[in-house]
Amino acid sequence: MFQVPIFINVRSEYTEHDSSRYRLSLTENVLVPSLKNQASRGFAVFLQQSPMDPFFKKRERAFRSVTDRVILMHEKEGMILPARIEITVGDDDFLGPHFIERLRAEFRPSRGNVQMHMPHGYIFFDGKLHPWRNKEDLMEITQYGNPDSPIVRHEGFEVSTMPEWIYVRHSMNSNPVSPSAIDGFEVKLTSWGGWKQNIVARYCQTQVLTATANGCTLEPTRSKAMMYAKGSARSRRK
Repeated sequence: MFQVPIFINVRSEYTEHDSSRYRLSLTENVLVPSLKNQASRGFAVFLQQSPMDPFFKKRERAFRSVTDRVILMHEKEGMILPARIEITVGDDDFLGPHFIERLRAEFRPSRGNVQMHMPHGYIFFDGKLHPWRNKEDLMEITQYGNPDSPIVRHEGFEVSTMPEWIYVRHSMNSNPVSPSAIDGFEVKLTSWGGWKQNIVARYCQTQVLTATANGCTLEPTRSKAMMYAKGSARSRRK
């Protein structure tokens, strides 16, 4: 039985030590376990990293724990790719266990090159999960039914009306979300393998603080220090 190839493009590009370490920890506790728990396997990862990343090898190993088909993004150039589905995600997104399975079920070569939409999911905000409908796609999903053509129809079609992902909000998110924008009840997820809410919550409450030696009282002998602060009263250094 034909199984359409799946390529997952992961944006994980950092050069600053503390930020890279923090995001790697998120990746290891969010995206990586969600990939390990996919009902439909057999996918490849295109990994976009900076060559200046101090955790370059460790980040690559994290994804090789999921699949041995990890290809660095610069190696993608010049590759002849078959009919496929490409998914572009952040390194802090969690994919539901049937995410890839549902995409594969909707693949139709006759549709040509077209975007696929999964607008329903959850947002993890302030330690709680809530239903979230993303008006602008959280991730980009494209079916390439005609890989020889560069043209992609952007109007696309909706793949699923079920929640299929978790948008994790943490201290390094650049786009603010107001609590008033979050409608709906709190959700308790028990059936999504790999989702460890208590662990993810600890990372989301973490503040990454960097300081020069002149301004740092924690480790004045080092050029940089990182402090993980949980609230204003309790803090610890890692």
